[in-house]
Amino acid sequence: MNDANTQIPQGRFEIVVSGSGGQGIILGGKLLAETAAVYQGCQAAMVPCYGPEVRGGVSTAEIIIDSDPIDYPRITRPNILIAMSQEAMDRYAPMLGPDGLIIVNTTLVEDIPEPFEHVFKAPFTEMAVKMMKTPVVANMIALGALATLSRLIAPEALKLTLEKHVPSKVLDIDCMAVDQGVKIACKAYFGWQVS
Repeated sequence: MNDANTQIPQGRFEIVVSGSGGQGIILGGKLLAETAAVYQGCQAAMVPCYGPEVRGGVSTAEIIIDSDPIDYPRITRPNILIAMSQEAMDRYAPMLGPDGLIIVNTTLVEDIPEPFEHVFKAPFTEMAVKMMKTPVVANMIALGALATLSRLIAPEALKLTLEKHVPSKVLDIDCMAVDQGVKIACKAYFGWQVS
């Protein structure tokens, strides 16, 4: 994974992954932070935030990835938001800086606040159901897109982390979902770089 290390943007990145309970939000946050720390040589921290309901309420993972030691493990001004539901978008988009990146699950998000210049849209849940016959891998498609758009983690490193956390019977479908996210992000010719 040393090749990926040379391409990682330097500095502190604050990421919010948010959606409904049951969408695998916390797992996605853990995978993102662990991949950055273990395979990309970064410092990383993840704080889970649950709504009052376990399933159906807002579930959020706050992730910090930094090239330097992390002195404060909570987000203050996110650079990146993955919004997997409308409630997640409504709650966290106002916190994002004007140059931030929003990755939107358009299956469940209709309203995107203005003005944000860097918005990547894809129907992650719809794609998961259509291609992999289950909505539960929508989070992996979103993470594959994040890896490609941000270059904070390498998709292959993400798949190595997946091997440690998901049962072997679902590993192939999760890896296929990551690959699908990479594919759609590459096709978009979408340029973003934190300022």
